[in-house]
Amino acid sequence: MKETLLMHRQPARTHFSATLWYSRLDPGTREHLAKSGRELLHLVIGYISQPPKRKQPEMQARNIGGEFRRETARLRLSLAETIETFTLHRKPLMDAVAGLLGR
Repeated sequence: MKETLLMHRQPARTHFSATLWYSRLDPGTREHLAKSGRELLHLVIGYISQPPKRKQPEMQARNIGGEFRRETARLRLSLAETIETFTLHRKPLMDAVAGLLGR
């Protein structure tokens, strides 16, 4: 789990910090987005590890997805920037899922 959190932080430290839109984020917004990402990661882990209790995590994940959508619209990120953020964070998340399923 800790390794996955570090993998998620890496894109923000390296790639995002060099982008114009990321530099416009205030520390509170950065922390809020990071917290939402960690929540989503925990939901995915719960979804995989507790199959009978999947309905709740599904609804919560949809809510977080809606939050991200609203936040990227508020920040006026272009479609390309939004896709970029998604793809950079998708790989570490999928690696964590693959690791859990491989156990």
